[in-house]
Amino acid sequence: MADLYINGVTTSKARGGNNQRIAVTGTRDGAIYTCDWILAAALEGRVFHTQVGTVTTPVATKVVMITLQPELVIDVPAGTTIMPVEIAVYLETFAGTVADIVAMTSTALRGPGASTVGAALSTRTDRVVSSTCSIYHTYSGNAVAVAGTVEFWRYGEPWILATAEGNPIEKYEYSVRKHTPQVIVGPGSVSLCIGATGTGPTGYWTASWVEMPSSSI
Repeated sequence: MADLYINGVTTSKARGGNNQRIAVTGTRDGAIYTCDWILAAALEGRVFHTQVGTVTTPVATKVVMITLQPELVIDVPAGTTIMPVEIAVYLETFAGTVADIVAMTSTALRGPGASTVGAALSTRTDRVVSSTCSIYHTYSGNAVAVAGTVEFWRYGEPWILATAEGNPIEKYEYSVRKHTPQVIVGPGSVSLCIGATGTGPTGYWTASWVEMPSSSI
């Protein structure tokens, strides 16, 4: 008869290179299980979140979409890799027509330009891991014009959205569960651009992602 032991770990785990022996891990009660990869990353503190707009204070976007002035940028430094889990856009109002929402990746950093610096917070509230990414939003001056951009998600409305009763706030969502996964190996970036013809929309947007050292993927 033999006893079987595992490493009971829910915080950040050791990761090796290819073809290395790695200890079996599980929860602290000794249960061996395979959980969803994103849930496992969240338990480690490696899922991060950022937001633009707070509670009852929406943000105004561009009258015409300007890709050099994104509404949100996640800059991923060398040595870090991220995979977006969700990008959610809540448009509260727009009086213009043809509202467009576009998310894209690039193989270079966008930089702060003239923007507001945002925060990347772990969804594990004791913050056992910190993000190495830089967050910028609400650009009023141009970011870096980068090559190698790939548009991976687009949404739009061809009509005017009001806030009258019976016309609810619209939510548009990229989800890794429903759309093609994007893996950004730093240096690189994710940019979110929003605009409409005539009058810029107002609203709120959030993004979440899994973040790992590039040596761990």
